[in-house]
Amino acid sequence: MSIDVKEAAITFQPNSTTPESFRVRVFFILLLVGTLTLVGVFQVGASSEREWRITALKGKTAMTEVQLRELVAAEKITVYWTGPLLNSLYTLDSTKKNQMILTYLPQKSKDKTKKVITDTRVVGTYFSPTAFSDSLNVATKNTNVSFKNANGNLVFYPKERRTGVFVAIPNTKYQIEIFDPIPGQALSAASLRDQLTKIGM
Repeated sequence: MSIDVKEAAITFQPNSTTPESFRVRVFFILLLVGTLTLVGVFQVGASSEREWRITALKGKTAMTEVQLRELVAAEKITVYWTGPLLNSLYTLDSTKKNQMILTYLPQKSKDKTKKVITDTRVVGTYFSPTAFSDSLNVATKNTNVSFKNANGNLVFYPKERRTGVFVAIPNTKYQIEIFDPIPGQALSAASLRDQLTKIGM
């Protein structure tokens, strides 16, 4: 009988937790769990992003144009290029001091299922405090061809070379090298107005 009374007492004991307060507690618990989860995801995402950037700056990641632009902006680095190329990916190698090597990876389909990399263009951005004066000294040698393009940039290359040219831009500390395996393409890119630009401009 005492057991029945005790059970009855427990059964009819006023509950200190109302449905409303219980729901509030559940809400805050779920909110806390959700917040901690988001923080964890953010930390993992931030770590993955840093790792991705490190790998990308070593030239080991093929990037889209958007990814390339975002990387250059995030790292606040100076990289020149000849503009985006249709159906192309890009790699950026900054492992050597004062050098940014941008490689184009144009993709052409041999059939509907396979894409191959062809005709790779490379644009090197080289930093030097005396880039323009040094370039001018080299450009005026008898073994080189030199001229100013439509933008007033100094373009020069060895007379026997047909796949690569150098460009020096006045009032900057950068010399740019353009290589293209198709003869004449590098020279064309260096000669045209506004063809050679800094990524982000």
